[in-house]
Amino acid sequence: MKNVTYILIVAVAATFTASAAAPVQANDFGWGPIQIDIPGVCPKPCPRPVPQCRYSVTLYHPISGGVVWSTIATSQSQATQIANNYRRQHWKIWKYNGIGQELHSRQFSSYYAAEKYEPPKKLLGFNKRYVRAGKVSVQKL
Repeated sequence: MKNVTYILIVAVAATFTASAAAPVQANDFGWGPIQIDIPGVCPKPCPRPVPQCRYSVTLYHPISGGVVWSTIATSQSQATQIANNYRRQHWKIWKYNGIGQELHSRQFSSYYAAEKYEPPKKLLGFNKRYVRAGKVSVQKL
């Protein structure tokens, strides 16, 4: 009986010294109905992840309304910078004289570049020529 008692004392002492080396959760040692709580060895709570807002910045074509470019930004300042770059995009739009002629367009990086551009000439000439900016939207995801 003494041997069993000594073995249990040695096992508890070995477990206690092993637990001092590695942090464990309280109530970690459970042998059936017996639970050993070690005060002060509880792990620190995990930091909660900080929710990150994402922004979708989209540039739309001025004639068709279709998406030309779309980008995901991770911060408000980055979304504003991308939106400002998109707002500089302009299109030169022109239409030739004649029945059934369609609108043509070409994208430029600035208003002045679009204004200077001369589209190819045709025999009947131009009906319309103008510069237009695309629509930019910034949405919080």
